[in-house]
Amino acid sequence: MGGIENIMKFLCDEMGTEYAPPTPKSLSSAATPDEELSDTDRRKSMDFSPLSASYLHYQRAKERRQQELIVMEEALKENFAVQSSINANSSERRKKLLEDIALEQDRMESEIMLLQTKKEKEKKNLLDVLTNIENHSAKLIDQLMLLNDRTTQVEKMAAVLERDRIENEEIFSIKQEKLEQMQKKEILVAMTEMLKCEEKYGKYEAEKFNLMEQLQNEENESNWKLYNIFQERELDQQILINRLLEEEQYQKEAFEALQLQKDIQHQEIAHQIHLIEKELSNLTVAEIKKKDLKIDSEMNVLADHRIALASLLSDLMAAKQQRELELKERLQQMELKRAQEMEDFWLIQYQKLLDRKPKGVIAAELGLDKDVKSILLDVPAIEYLPLFASKRISLSTLLKFTTKDLKKMGILDDEVCEAILNKARKYFKNMQAEEKYFLPEFSDVPEPSAPPEPSTPTEPEEVHAEPTAPPLSPDDDTKLWCQTECVICLDVQTSSVFLPCGHVCCCRDCSKKVELCPMCRTTISSRFILTVS
Repeated sequence: MGGIENIMKFLCDEMGTEYAPPTPKSLSSAATPDEELSDTDRRKSMDFSPLSASYLHYQRAKERRQQELIVMEEALKENFAVQSSINANSSERRKKLLEDIALEQDRMESEIMLLQTKKEKEKKNLLDVLTNIENHSAKLIDQLMLLNDRTTQVEKMAAVLERDRIENEEIFSIKQEKLEQMQKKEILVAMTEMLKCEEKYGKYEAEKFNLMEQLQNEENESNWKLYNIFQERELDQQILINRLLEEEQYQKEAFEALQLQKDIQHQEIAHQIHLIEKELSNLTVAEIKKKDLKIDSEMNVLADHRIALASLLSDLMAAKQQRELELKERLQQMELKRAQEMEDFWLIQYQKLLDRKPKGVIAAELGLDKDVKSILLDVPAIEYLPLFASKRISLSTLLKFTTKDLKKMGILDDEVCEAILNKARKYFKNMQAEEKYFLPEFSDVPEPSAPPEPSTPTEPEEVHAEPTAPPLSPDDDTKLWCQTECVICLDVQTSSVFLPCGHVCCCRDCSKKVELCPMCRTTISSRFILTVS
């Protein structure tokens, strides 16, 4: 029994179960039929000899042992079958689990590769956009520098025109004095002649009896001469009055052109300030994106562009204030002159022109074709708005124009003419895509078409026919629309510019509460609100 018990313990340990030794009840249940002999047999067996009893006992023990071995063998077979099925199921589950893990790993690797590829593409696109922004900023700086040079030339031209006006006024005063002297001389001559006539008349009275017919003839001749003299004097006076009226008309048109020129310069300065503000906003957005992406390679270039634009913006603001001061000084001068010469009509008209535009100019600009107005604003060539309005140029008429036709109208700059024509064609192509207009066929060499009959040219029109600024427009291939929120409250859109750094990163309310720029920590010297948020 010791060996069987050890085998059973080993098998139970392998199966992971606790070994329970057999009890007398279990052994009695496994007894052979020989033990269930009847009492008669037992009595018969008691009659055998002790040797027979020991042999029977041995046989019974042997049979019982065999029965136990059979039961044990069946139990071992069952345990082995159960263990085999468990091992097989465990192997299948392990294999299936490994396959699932391998498939999941392959799927995750493919998703990671796709995600990395997408991130690389987004990063490349962002770098391209930032490069375009930097190139566009450089071009804008160059164009603004060129524009400042031309603005200086225009100011010099305005100074020359002012000197010419003063000289014309001096010449007019000299002519007025000469006219008064001539009138005095003519009066003296007439008085002398009248005295001579009276003297002759006295002689006639003294000699009337003798020289009646002769004196009568002389008197008639004198009367005829006086009549001619008075007629010539009235004719000269009428000529001088007409000349003065023409000069006054010229002065009126010159003052209107001067006021119109001042208004156009102010609009150009405001337009340039708007472009710089928009570019500063774009640079600030680009800098924020680069900081978010931790791209530090080109931050210095962006900072240089931003500082240059901030400097140009400060100069333009100073120029705007200087222009307003000049206008105020000129108003004061004209007010003093008006107090001295209250009866000077055209000085009063000049004051009115400074207060508001003429109604005719305003009405003409309001009646201008919206498409033509949009084209001139995009070029920009806003100084020619009154010219196009007075000619009543429409988009269809403008498409038929050539550079020669525009020069006949008074636009003498070739670059401005080409910019207007190119912008008109692009604008028309965009409208054709929207099926608003029918595109006419243009030949390679367009035939010149006569523009509308121009109005009577005057000297002031020749003054402001030259463009005051080159066409300044953003690159057609680079268009960036940016709307960023305030870096402090993260709620309202940015609307304040800080100087000297040029960052556009705060709203109106938050900008009043800071003394250092939130992005570069530079001390804020001045701040102002964007003209267009």
